[in-house]
Amino acid sequence: FFSLCFTSNSMEHTVLLSNAAVLPAPLPTNDTHRRLTVLGAGLVGCLVGVLVVTGTTASSLWTSSALVVGSRASATRIAPVTQTVSQGSASTWATREPRPFRSPRPDASLGTATDPHRSVDAEPSSVWGLQTATPSATWLLLPLGMLIGGLLRAVWDRRCKGQPAPVAMLAAGATKPDETPDITLTYFDLEAAAEKVRLALVMTGTEFEDKRISFQEWGEYKPMTKYGQVPMMTINGEEIFQSPAMLRYVARSFGDGSLYPSDPKQMLEVESLLGLSDDIARAWQPCIYINMYPERFGHPSDMSPEAKAEIVKTLRERFVAQDMPRFMGYISDHLQETGAFLCGDEPTIADLQLLPQLRYFQSGTAEHVPVNCLEAYPEVGQWMERMYSIPAIKSWYDSKKDH
Repeated sequence: FFSLCFTSNSMEHTVLLSNAAVLPAPLPTNDTHRRLTVLGAGLVGCLVGVLVVTGTTASSLWTSSALVVGSRASATRIAPVTQTVSQGSASTWATREPRPFRSPRPDASLGTATDPHRSVDAEPSSVWGLQTATPSATWLLLPLGMLIGGLLRAVWDRRCKGQPAPVAMLAAGATKPDETPDITLTYFDLEAAAEKVRLALVMTGTEFEDKRISFQEWGEYKPMTKYGQVPMMTINGEEIFQSPAMLRYVARSFGDGSLYPSDPKQMLEVESLLGLSDDIARAWQPCIYINMYPERFGHPSDMSPEAKAEIVKTLRERFVAQDMPRFMGYISDHLQETGAFLCGDEPTIADLQLLPQLRYFQSGTAEHVPVNCLEAYPEVGQWMERMYSIPAIKSWYDSKKDH
């Protein structure tokens, strides 16, 4: 109720309210927002005023609420405690001598002595001596509060119509945007760093433009990128960089949430396997970049092509002989435990990140890496077949066979 009335312009609390990872977007300050705040404050003030005028105490409100959500016996147990609190607080709020509190007595319309939460003083309730209350007023106030909350919810939904996704999600209490945003993913005509994000978009059924640029075009794009690199994702015109961030955002914002579970234990397992995949990438990096940047690895920048080719050959053969068996052993152990995918019965972003890596080793693109390098690991091969049998992934790669 109060979150709808008094939400600040900062969206940093959106995750707490919706339990969703969303892009930060400021809540616009305009006349509608101010009118909504004033309306909310006014309605709350009216509600408090009615409480005071009718003499409804917190104890009677609590007791009546217990009647709504619990049994009569539960309310009976609560009543003596709340009556004591009410009597203790009356001396603070009363501006004149309160009437003495009279014990409940049988009454045909109000209950019996054995049903104290239905019995009250027969005389009119005291307005300023708050030790007594009118149950009928309390019963009216409960639906009145629900009505006010519903009206505010409707006003807020109307106010957020057409606003960015985070604002709409805050109003609706949802973790997924109602409408698919305009998404473009820009990268080279390679799988590499962008493929895991593409697979996440495909798996969640999210429409996007798969924009692929040539290396010649990269010279024009590079000055426009935030970190001088791609992939780059644009969502409704807003640019996002770093593929791991894109992967997690897509998995959490679209689909049913199973790709990136919010449960801490399940998320820990996913992050652990993502880390293992990152270890594979780090171990392979020298095999790629030493040919491009030999000075980063302690070699002269003017190395001859023959010398660089020999080093590359040595590093890649060592990777296949030493690093690959070690990493594939770790992955095989996980697959033997789960019997399906890396983290359980359903695929996650850990599966989506590892699949393109292993596809690369099997593709024949990497020199000195045999295309049958994974045949020695049957659990890994079976896992890849399960991944390819997922309809969305099968359709995605089938559509690329002609290109």
